[in-house]
Parts: sequence; structure tokens; C-alpha cells
Amino acid sequence: MISMAGASLLLLPFLPLLPLLPRQILLTSLLTDLPEMTIATDRVEADWIEQPRRWSIPFIRRFMFSFGLVSTVFGYHTFALRRWVLGNDVELFRTGWFVESVISAAANVLVVHTRGPLLQSSPSRPLLLATVVVPGASVTGAGNTGCRGRTGPASPHRVSPAPSA
Repeated sequence: MISMAGASLLLLPFLPLLPLLPRQILLTSLLTDLPEMTIATDRVEADWIEQPRRWSIPFIRRFMFSFGLVSTVFGYHTFALRRWVLGNDVELFRTGWFVESVISAAANVLVVHTRGPLLQSSPSRPLLLATVVVPGASVTGAGNTGCRGRTGPASPHRVSPAPSA
């Protein structure tokens, strides 16, 4: 979401659109909260319960900085790629941004649930189910997020096609 806020503030003078509609932002927040809530059901790895551990503030700081930087760079990259590939189709742009946001947030939950290799850890059944169902629901229901006018009027920020000669 940081990349969306940055794109809105930095690129708004150059782009006649908002990256996501307010209802898409709210739906993204709701959908991405579901996998995050299931972390409470996750199994703790055996080496973490053998003895108490201290929080490593330097590790957390490095993780936040590197993970946030990679996420933001990836967000701007997909923003530019989507704009270049889709051109002026605002509805497809927003739909793609919405789906990518939900999928990446669900994947992030799987990444942060373990300190070891992702494929060697086994998330709890609710965590795994939520991280599969939520992105699937966002992909199958993406057309119903208000992008194509099904649930409301077309966006007032629609980019008009260039007049033909």
C-alpha cells in the first residue's frame, strides 16, 4: 500500500487516474486481514519453543527496511509495467493493481510466518487455506470490485481515448 500511496502522490500530476478506488482499498484491507488473522493458529517451530528468545531489534530493523524496500520497488515496477502494457484502460489497470495487492499480501503472510526456508515450513491448515482462498477470491471476483461498473457507475477518472482522425 505504500507504493500505491506514493504512486498516487508522485504520479497523480502525470496520470489522470487514482490507482485504486476507495472501495477497492477497503476490500483489499478486509481480504488481506483474513490470512493475517490466521497466523494465531500457526504452529511454532520446535527450535523456538526450546528456550526463551530475546527480540533482535537490529534484525527487525533490517528486515523491515529490506522487505519494505523490495515490496515498494516491486510495486512501482508493476505499476509502470501495468501502465505500459494496459495503456489507458483504467478499469483493467485498477483490477490488476487490486489483484496483485491481495496476492502479494497473502504471499507475504507465508513469508513472515517462519524464519526458515518457506518451502520447508508447514503452515497451519487455516493459514494455508486463507492464503489460497483469499487470492483465489480476489482473482475470480476482481470484475465485481467496481471496475467495470457492475456495482456502481463508471469511474469519474476514466481516461478518454484519443480522438480518431
